[in-house]
Formats: sequence, structure tokens, C-alpha cells
Amino acid sequence: LDVFIFLLLVYFVVIIFLSLFFFILHLLFIVVLGDLILRVFSFFLVFIFLVFLLVFFIIILFVLLIIFLFVTIILEFFLFLLVHFFRALLFVFLILFLIVMILVIIHVIFFIFQILLLFLLLAP
Repeated sequence: LDVFIFLLLVYFVVIIFLSLFFFILHLLFIVVLGDLILRVFSFFLVFIFLVFLLVFFIIILFVLLIIFLFVTIILEFFLFLLVHFFRALLFVFLILFLIVMILVIIHVIFFIFQILLLFLLLAP
């Protein structure tokens, strides 16, 4: 039981660190690659690339969200079946999951703002 709870904790910590890692990675990706593409290609190609990137990121994001949500619900269900004593711990895990969801939503909003900012910079 202790091992199960430990694995659940590790799972949530990994989700949080992965979401932060991808957030930082895509910030760097947009800044560096966007700058590079702006120097090499035309505005139209940049527009197509950004739309593709946005759709790609949103699809991956929602697939990950659904996977995380199902895994979390299943894990919480089993934890609840195993022990009623750890309801407080379950609540903590739920809060951690909500924090991750908020991070993901902020991630998407920042991504959209970056694209809008890039278009503002491209405007003559």
C-alpha cells in the first residue's frame, strides 16, 4: 500500500515537472525557431507553420490531458477502494492534478499570446 501511494505521488510529481519542462521548452522553441524562420522564410510560410504548430500542440495537449485524466481517475478509484483512511491524501492528489491542469491552461494561453505577439512583430 505504501508503495502504491509512493508511485501515485511520483506520478503526480512527474506530471508537474513534465508540464513545466514542456512549457519552458516550447517558449525556447517559439523564440529561437520563430526568429530563425522569420529571417529565412516569408510571412506566409511563417503563418502556415504557426497554424500547424498551434493545432499540433493543442491536439497533443488534449490527448495528454485525456490520458492523465483517465489514469488519475483510475488511480484515485483504486486508492479509494483500497483505503478509506487516505481520503485526505486523495484530496491532496486532486489538488495537485488541478494545479497541473491550471499549468496546462496557462501554457496554451501563453502559446496563443506568443503567436499573436509574433504577428504584431511581423506587421509592417
